[in-house]
Amino acid sequence: QILVANSTRGWLVFYYEDQLIEFEIQRDAAFLTELQETALQFWELVQTKKEPSKCPEQDCFVPKGEAQYRWTSLSRQYCSAHAEVVRLENHIKSLKEEMRDAQSKLVAMMGNYAHADYAGVKLSRYMMAGTVDYKQLATDKLGELDEQVLAAYRKAPQERLRISTNKPEQPVE
Repeated sequence: QILVANSTRGWLVFYYEDQLIEFEIQRDAAFLTELQETALQFWELVQTKKEPSKCPEQDCFVPKGEAQYRWTSLSRQYCSAHAEVVRLENHIKSLKEEMRDAQSKLVAMMGNYAHADYAGVKLSRYMMAGTVDYKQLATDKLGELDEQVLAAYRKAPQERLRISTNKPEQPVE
């Protein structure tokens, strides 16, 4: 607005929690010149329908040509396997609930006995030492550690992959 109106200043106004918050913005000629040049370059790309080069860090991969068919085939394979895994995990969850129910009833039947072994099920009660809260131990003994100290002990970063299934936007037949 400062550029279009040729103003020396402008106002940026937000409405937040029932209050108007105002910021006065002074004209920055160097920034406005760069903005205008960049906007004109962008508009030229739009007019000529020329896409900017893809950035692997920000843009989404879209297969082209034969790769579309290969991707679609692999996607179907993945989605089918994923659906079967979900079905089996739900079944396992149900079976584990049955096991927990039977276990609690068996434990109740044992009473105060520490061991039971009958009809294919063996139960043993025992005590196990608790785990050490190393984060709390370090805080208590060393105090709060800043990022520079922790960085010396941090392991190398690892690339991870997150994959999910959804309905295809443009199925390729």
